[in-house]
Amino acid sequence: MTTGPSNDLQVSTALARDMVTKYGMSEMLGPVALEGQGGKVLFGRGVEEREYSEKVSADIDSEVSRIMREAHEKAEKTITSNRKLLDSIAKRLIETETIERAEFETILLANGVTPKKKLDIEHQK
Repeated sequence: MTTGPSNDLQVSTALARDMVTKYGMSEMLGPVALEGQGGKVLFGRGVEEREYSEKVSADIDSEVSRIMREAHEKAEKTITSNRKLLDSIAKRLIETETIERAEFETILLANGVTPKKKLDIEHQK
């Protein structure tokens, strides 16, 4: 662990909290918006006006922790299972700084990954 990803953790934790409190994306708490889009501003920082109990606040913290933990486990599994591919991409980027799509797809194929076609990607949007 290093301090490098500290901003990434702040942003992802804020997103997880929004998922739970603003967008109702919590199995434990259900599809309920517990917070609005923002609070009052005091000294340049948002001040939360909670309208829920300390228990609900603890449940929110628990859900945010669960989401972050599951995301970390999924990321770690993805990186571990694709390590050879990631090392190949990193090696090539160190050599050339950039990779065009055709070369990137060649690296994917060489490592047993079938690239998605551009049309398939556009249809997913």
